[in-house]
Amino acid sequence: SLGFSAGRLLFIAGVLVSLGSVMLASGLLIALLPLFAGFLLFEQTKGLFFGWAKSIAFLFFAGIAASAMLTIQANVMNSW
Repeated sequence: SLGFSAGRLLFIAGVLVSLGSVMLASGLLIALLPLFAGFLLFEQTKGLFFGWAKSIAFLFFAGIAASAMLTIQANVMNSW
């Protein structure tokens, strides 16, 4: 009983940390959008904008992957 209780707490903590960090980073990068949109106007700083866009795309896919992995883990744990 104690093991299952501790496992549940660790699972909830893992969910909050993994999804929370992705959402926090995404929110920070979205808040910086006006700055990086200005970088698109100049030829020398276009690389910074495209790097920012890649980071947004990677965080989008990281959120999907984390949700999928946690769903699979919850389904495996649900059978016990």
